[in-house]
Amino acid sequence: QMLVQGNTNDASIKFNKSGQSFVVGIDATDDSFRIADSGSLGTNDKLVINSSGRLGIGDSDPYAKLSIASGSGGNNTGMQIKRTDAGGAKYWIWPTATVNGEGAGKLLFQDATSGSAVDVMAFSGGNIGIATKNPTAKLQVEGTLAIRSSSSQYFNDSNNANNLTMTD
Repeated sequence: QMLVQGNTNDASIKFNKSGQSFVVGIDATDDSFRIADSGSLGTNDKLVINSSGRLGIGDSDPYAKLSIASGSGGNNTGMQIKRTDAGGAKYWIWPTATVNGEGAGKLLFQDATSGSAVDVMAFSGGNIGIATKNPTAKLQVEGTLAIRSSSSQYFNDSNNANNLTMTD
């Protein structure tokens, strides 16, 4: 069943099937284009394009060109970037919250290809962590660290020797 409606309020199309409803249209309150999984626009919006051209996914009032929001926790409040051809990888980029094991206020880049919880990189309170979710220094690397140029090795601490050699 499809209902097309337009009046002095919203101009929208409503789709119904087996109790599930989606509404697509222009919300008269702010002239934004919306897709909602409810009976009316402005209620449980899934996608919003406002009059400034800003796209909100899960965000009914996007403040940037692309705004992604969710309160469901985990990596559901982020982005997945993936390559679908042979050997392709996928990564998640997502902010943390108090309910996450990582704690609130961090931005994580996570390798999702292997399904492991090993983080590629985390930003937290001005600190950057590689392979750690909770960096406590300006740069914290968990695991082997190597700093090299194409012709020589400047630093390689694979056995926790805590040494540093600088050469010209």
